Amino acid sequence: STKMIFETMGSRKIWVWSVDKAGNPSVPGFAVTKIDAEMVTFSEFSPGHQVWVNTHTPISSLLISDGEGSGVSAKDVQYSISSTTVEEYSAWANIKLPRDAPEVRASVKTTFINGKDNWIRYRAKDVAGNGWTYSNDFNVWVDEEAPSFINFRPYETEYQNGKSVVISMDITD
Repeated sequence: STKMIFETMGSRKIWVWSVDKAGNPSVPGFAVTKIDAEMVTFSEFSPGHQVWVNTHTPISSLLISDGEGSGVSAKDVQYSISSTTVEEYSAWANIKLPRDAPEVRASVKTTFINGKDNWIRYRAKDVAGNGWTYSNDFNVWVDEEAPSFINFRPYETEYQNGKSVVISMDITD
């Protein structure tokens, strides 16, 4: 056996041959080995970092890629959420994906609270076992409350003495 160091990723053909003590050469043979030392990468978070959504159960998704590597391991993609800070996440939960692939879109329907204190993060491994690789912490802003109108002026009971009337109200959200 020997230890070999490969500078690049991908499939490598390793040739072997020998000559015995009597001088008989062997037929050259080879084996193929695949090198994947790179971790997965994350991109294209949806609905977007610090983007308002109008439901407390948004579908969050992230594209996970392994480039030219072994592929994203379907059984090793997880997410975790927080409705307080990035210091207090829930336990990791699995995302069901159909199969290993060079690139997957991991989607999950989560439950958040109204406001800006909602966070989600992901982690994944590739088929070769590189990982856990962690995504950024993504902040999802939830607003399920519709705007309301108060203090309508002029009052209904007041008559106006001209055709030009200034109307006002307060709009709150």
